[in-house]
Amino acid sequence: MVDASWDNGGYGQPAKTGLPVWAKVLLGCGVAAVLALATCVGGVVLVTSRLSHALKNQEWVQLRTVTDRLQTDAGAQAVYAGNPGLAADYPTESDFLKAVGGWRPRLDPLPAAMPSVFTGRISYQMRIQGSPHRKQVELRYRNDKGAWTTARWEDGRLVALDVR
Repeated sequence: MVDASWDNGGYGQPAKTGLPVWAKVLLGCGVAAVLALATCVGGVVLVTSRLSHALKNQEWVQLRTVTDRLQTDAGAQAVYAGNPGLAADYPTESDFLKAVGGWRPRLDPLPAAMPSVFTGRISYQMRIQGSPHRKQVELRYRNDKGAWTTARWEDGRLVALDVR
């Protein structure tokens, strides 16, 4: 009869290689955490950039409309009449028209779309301040002649305008 036993005396057992189970679990959780964080950050960046782009386009259209109207005296009068907040800097319409007359040689029509920051030349600045009861937006644009057109709106009404 054959002497058989399940005990092989420790011979023939493969050596354990690779990471232990706890390391594999930890690595998997780390990868999941990094993916979740990247997704959250990416979502916040996407929403913020789209909201910012929408705000910029809205203000850009307003600035473009104002600068187009400043090309004529009738348009400048309409800008002054439609924005009583300008009276703080220009007490009378004639003061405003005199200032606009000095600006016209430096004014250029604005592009239809807001310039991209990827053009290599940053030609605008935008500042937005808000509270529950008030929104203030200031937009500055430098044209090809080097003149900065600065406009400030409070609650959607133009309150300051300057070209330097």
